[in-house]
Amino acid sequence: MATAVGTYVIERFDLGALSEKDVRQIADLYNTLGQERVPEDPVPDPQIVIDRLRSRPNMMEFVEWLARLGTGDIVATGSLIAFTGDTNQRFREVGLSVLPDHRRQGIARRFLEEMVRSFDRDDLVLSFFTNARVPAGEAFVRRLGAGETLRARFSQLVLADLDRGLTREWARLDPAGYHLAWIDGDVPDRYVANVITAYEAMNTAPRGTSALEDWHVTVEHVREFDRSRSAARRLRRLLLAIDDRTGETAGYTEVVYDPRTPSFEQAMRA
Repeated sequence: MATAVGTYVIERFDLGALSEKDVRQIADLYNTLGQERVPEDPVPDPQIVIDRLRSRPNMMEFVEWLARLGTGDIVATGSLIAFTGDTNQRFREVGLSVLPDHRRQGIARRFLEEMVRSFDRDDLVLSFFTNARVPAGEAFVRRLGAGETLRARFSQLVLADLDRGLTREWARLDPAGYHLAWIDGDVPDRYVANVITAYEAMNTAPRGTSALEDWHVTVEHVREFDRSRSAARRLRRLLLAIDDRTGETAGYTEVVYDPRTPSFEQAMRA
């Protein structure tokens, strides 16, 4: 059902049911907001964004709304995201994406009203992620009464500035008792347990004052992450450090990227 706020029409939508024109508009919206957050990053082709939207992991459940003008132009989206698993079931991640020229018009508040109406339980905790380069986001969630639980920093490395001599020196290191295992595509069966251990190591990352529980990764999650990545035409380089004696994971690093933007590595975990 569509409702209105001012001159905007608010609609709940299913991504799979949207027209190609609407999906392209959403991709363009996300690119515009991405440039506001990280202007130094290259702007991906809209098809790259569309591919990622259409290949979301199945364990992430999205309930979504959009706001459009009378002309049909989409100017904002709102997302309520749940991760299906055996922990953290009362937490929902909220995404509020509003183009700069359409902020402070009541759109984000209406999205939140619609989200609250959709709740099937009364003990939910909403998580918001803001960016210091877009102060409107933090100001909005503070007006709602949300409190800061964790302040994080994202770093970027320009590969052209790397000290190649130093990295070659690091590459020659060969600690006794360990070996490296490269994974360039889907995770082979023999390494699934190692990858689960690696991903669950992220449970040791700081959580601030949030009440988040440990996330438990399953074989099904690993396979679904691979399916989603492949469907989005993204590539990965995952490197495991494995204890020779026990066969257990001692460390890992991973880079995920889209070859259509070869100058930009989009995610790295270590």
